[in-house]
Amino acid sequence: MISNRAVDTDINNSGVIDVKGLHYQLLPFGTGRRGCPGISLAMQELAVTLAALVQCFDWNAGGGVDMSERPGLTAPRAYELNCVPLARFTPTLFAT
Repeated sequence: MISNRAVDTDINNSGVIDVKGLHYQLLPFGTGRRGCPGISLAMQELAVTLAALVQCFDWNAGGGVDMSERPGLTAPRAYELNCVPLARFTPTLFAT
């Protein structure tokens, strides 16, 4: 496994993968005229959503994490990662 393969193939040599579609490494929102009009909102909300998931939940990986890979074009994991969220607060705490 080459852990830095995404950085090595970076065309703009900045170490950051461009998601806006200028260098075609990763196009989650499309590009050009057919690109997603909500890309700016999605990029702003991503950090807030991720922070809320980390702050509000403890994550349990069940039987552990197995990082072995199966054959494939993109080196997928042999076993899927299943995480169970456990709430850090009582849901009825904020009920009116």
